[in-house]
Amino acid sequence: MSDELSKLIETVSIGGPSNWKAALVREYIQSRELLTKEEQSHLRVLCRFLSTHSDSSERVDAVEMLGQIGTRSDVFSLKLSCRDVEPMVRCAAVSSLATVYGKRAFKFLRGLVSEHDPVVRRWTYVAIFDTGHLEAVDWLRSRLDFEHDDVAKVGILSALSEAGIAGIKKELTGLLESDNRYVRKLASEAIANETANN
Repeated sequence: MSDELSKLIETVSIGGPSNWKAALVREYIQSRELLTKEEQSHLRVLCRFLSTHSDSSERVDAVEMLGQIGTRSDVFSLKLSCRDVEPMVRCAAVSSLATVYGKRAFKFLRGLVSEHDPVVRRWTYVAIFDTGHLEAVDWLRSRLDFEHDDVAKVGILSALSEAGIAGIKKELTGLLESDNRYVRKLASEAIANETANN
């Protein structure tokens, strides 16, 4: 193990609240063109450790990094983060879980759509699509009738748009008339993404 990695492990492992530990891990990852298996293993342990940090921004960063370097060994930690008290951590966790666990995350993520926060549901719907599961598109189509919050619905529509489902642009365009400025912004971004992909 390199001295630099040893120092990073020691710095991150030392107790006490600090909101810069995840940044040090991210900096280490970004400074490497390619991580060795040993480095990845140690960095994943640090990320799992930081995913339980008292500072939610540290938890978000840790969970996002697990989405980049994580393996199936990190799935349990990511599933715990999907139930974090902070919505922004849950958003990062559902996305990272879909990336790391792929099709196997589909069933677990489906169980999270009862989430009370519509922004987290939006991220969950996109993550469900990102799993690449064969049933994801049909399942998302079926959710359109049950999802009544426009913020969350944009997640479904943007995923279906990316899947090439006909008629989705019309529904997204309808959301441009929403009273909610955030919904209009999300719908506009989804339409722009659809246009850029075609």
